[in-house]
Amino acid sequence: MSHLSATEVAQTNLLSKKWKDELRPSFPILLFNHVDFIGKNCPSLCPETLRYHPQKFNESIKDFTEFVDATLNHFYEMKLPMQKFKLIIGITSNLESWSCLMDKWIELALEHQVKKLHLHLHIFQKGLYPLPETVFLAKSITVLNLHGFKLDHPHFSNTFSFQSLIKLKLEAVRLDELMIQKLTSDSPLLEVIALKHCWGFAYCLVPKLQRLRTFSISSPSKDLTSIEIRASNLHECNLHCYELVRPLYRISLAECHNLRNLCLSGYNMISDSVFQNLISKLPLLEELRVEFCNILRKVTISSQRLKHLEFTECEELEAISIDTPNLLYFYLMLMGERIPIASINAPACRGEIFFNPLREVDTLWYLKLKKFLGTSNGIERLFIEIEIEIDESLHLVVEKMPEFVYAAMMDAYFSICYPKTLSVRTYSDLNPHRSKFYQWLYETLAKRDVDCCGCSNVKCWRHYLKDIKIESFEGFRVALDGDRLMSEWANLPEGCVQFALEWCFVLEEA
Repeated sequence: MSHLSATEVAQTNLLSKKWKDELRPSFPILLFNHVDFIGKNCPSLCPETLRYHPQKFNESIKDFTEFVDATLNHFYEMKLPMQKFKLIIGITSNLESWSCLMDKWIELALEHQVKKLHLHLHIFQKGLYPLPETVFLAKSITVLNLHGFKLDHPHFSNTFSFQSLIKLKLEAVRLDELMIQKLTSDSPLLEVIALKHCWGFAYCLVPKLQRLRTFSISSPSKDLTSIEIRASNLHECNLHCYELVRPLYRISLAECHNLRNLCLSGYNMISDSVFQNLISKLPLLEELRVEFCNILRKVTISSQRLKHLEFTECEELEAISIDTPNLLYFYLMLMGERIPIASINAPACRGEIFFNPLREVDTLWYLKLKKFLGTSNGIERLFIEIEIEIDESLHLVVEKMPEFVYAAMMDAYFSICYPKTLSVRTYSDLNPHRSKFYQWLYETLAKRDVDCCGCSNVKCWRHYLKDIKIESFEGFRVALDGDRLMSEWANLPEGCVQFALEWCFVLEEA
């Protein structure tokens, strides 16, 4: 029953009269989704639904509210406990006109000792619906999920009574600093807190909660200045702050001694000093992800426990110092010309590196890249996407690159690394520029008779490449040799051909 839509549930009334009048109404999980009454052409509650299907939307409101009201009234007569009440509804008219009906539905759920309360209001006008004060005294609720509400302080002076609350999720909800503290401090069993697109508070303080395991905040108010969490058993923390006017001056997780996973993301979120102070006080941290932190410049991480480390598009990153002997995975993705100075101590680490300078690069850029790659022997996959602007951004290796650049480009790549796998993108709209490059690439790599370096002791990469084989196409093994690949390339679907490269660094003496 809980996996059926409201329309499908209504259709089960045809099974029998007993099912319709006695069995179905007694099911303790009540799920009401307005979308089920709008029609298949309107898959979600969004402004476009109201704009393009106004008549269908308005007609559905009457049918939906009558169905919810009748079902709840029938359940009320059964006098049974309610396991879950979930309501998803779109509101277009005056909010006050809904208060009588909405409050009635919520009160009925509370009277039946509802455990999981999910209320999602999509309001297509200015304003938010005030959460009824009686919800704050609901001792039975274990899961509270709210969308589109404002949480005003109740008139009664008693403390909140969320004695059974385990999971709290608020989205598009307005609340202030004191409300955050009261919601959490009077909920001793809380294990999960998630705040998404919430506003009305300048700082976020979560008091001591012994059972809190997961905390996340996503796209909070742009005026947020600090986050402090005092949960000694917190294991996972996700802070996604993309709309901040200025960096957070404080992120305090000092009392979260058992934190294992931390994710920090946001353009103006965290400065060098706040980052260093934060990381230095998390001795048991095992996974750290830092994303789009564009004011982060210098990073120093020293940890015996860290196993997973990621930096994604932190464009101003200038220097990375990593002393993590037990690190198992390191990921770095940077867009732009900057290549950070690196010091990496992670002997057992598997690394994936992605660079896209977004413009044509010079010899100095390759030298910096070579120096960076020399800091670690554990880099398994290196992605370099070079683009050049002609009329528009084009992939250098497959578009209008002149033929005389081919050899220089390959010399640059293979002078800084000796990859075991080379991936080449295929396109269904093969053009002459790509075709020439593909043919040149395969012939150059397959050529075994090389005499380019003469008697010099320093040899180029051509002397160390022992063999090349076509390994796969998009992960599936294919029976294509080099000559057949060249002839069939134009017929391949869009995807990726992988070559396996075998290197030998012991040269036979002439």
